[in-house]
Amino acid sequence: MERILKEFSTKRFYIEWGGYRSNHLSHGIVALHRLGASDRRLQDFANFYEKNTLEKRQEHPEAEVGDGVDVSELLGRKLGYYNILEHFERELDEVYGGDCVKMVREEMKKLCLGMAGSALHGLIHTGYALLSGSALSVCEGVAYWYMSYLPLVLNETNLDDIGAGTDDIFDVLKDLKNDGSIFEQMLRDVEAETDEVKKRGKFTPRMSALLGYQGDRLVDFAKRVKLPEGGGVDALSAWVVDCAITLYVTAERQNGFFFLHGATSAWSLRQIILLINDEAASLVALRVFLCVYTSIQAEHPHCPIAVKTNRFTASPRVVITSLHAFGSGLPQINRDDAQEVIAPVYSKKCKTRKSPCLAEKRWARKHGNLRVWR
Repeated sequence: MERILKEFSTKRFYIEWGGYRSNHLSHGIVALHRLGASDRRLQDFANFYEKNTLEKRQEHPEAEVGDGVDVSELLGRKLGYYNILEHFERELDEVYGGDCVKMVREEMKKLCLGMAGSALHGLIHTGYALLSGSALSVCEGVAYWYMSYLPLVLNETNLDDIGAGTDDIFDVLKDLKNDGSIFEQMLRDVEAETDEVKKRGKFTPRMSALLGYQGDRLVDFAKRVKLPEGGGVDALSAWVVDCAITLYVTAERQNGFFFLHGATSAWSLRQIILLINDEAASLVALRVFLCVYTSIQAEHPHCPIAVKTNRFTASPRVVITSLHAFGSGLPQINRDDAQEVIAPVYSKKCKTRKSPCLAEKRWARKHGNLRVWR
């Protein structure tokens, strides 16, 4: 796995493709590896993904802005990715002594307010990278998070009371969906975004408008949520993953693209929390994530949520594979009785690809949009 991650790293292929879409190759490699895929299967997936998706570094002149640039000027600007990557590679060696966990712990404190950028893919990449053990991959994740930084802006409130509410999170999400004024205001605010932001697809400009202009309202909704008691951030992060998977599974819109990313990013954040061993920093990150998570529902108000009795409870050791991992079939999966492996099924993508869908191979039980193998 580490050899393939290095061979297909962003030093060779850019972190984005198709204008603003994120490079998911490393996520797929890590997911397939944890599912027990052979080295040959990992190589086949990497070759397939390169052929169908990846763009070479040389195709993106905006990714290098010249020597001597102050990296602080690149925060959230979607420019100078390779300048930022080199910066964090130096930081890892010179400041953090090669300790990837320590670097992620300290940098997350600075970046967590901006985790929504690039549809949460900086966070997602970092979580998968920490599990891979690849220092280069970790630096890629932190650099992408830095480059994509999209902050939650608060003017009249703060995050401190999030979790002290009395309402079920799904009741809050339904109320948010039914509050059409937030969606309508978002559409108006999008028009005020810069051309640089508007060219990043539909999701990013909308999230920028929501987080930048209606951050206080989103936090007010998040403050209504009642968090589980006891267990610390370990139990809380597991609950967040459970909620994210439940929303993805029970949403009436099958295979909702950004609901899927909500689940993947929740899982990635949990992996980071389990490794960094910092209660205070983890709690802040989870509170920010809840605000960002609610904003996804505000950005997609026309995706109804089914009744919450369809709750799916995930194992603490859940593995959520990236939808982009389904380019290649996986004929053999090593069984681990202590773990559930959950693979989101993105049916449309599976049907349009020549290679068989991973999820069609060995999955027994179905849970809505998920197929679960035990």
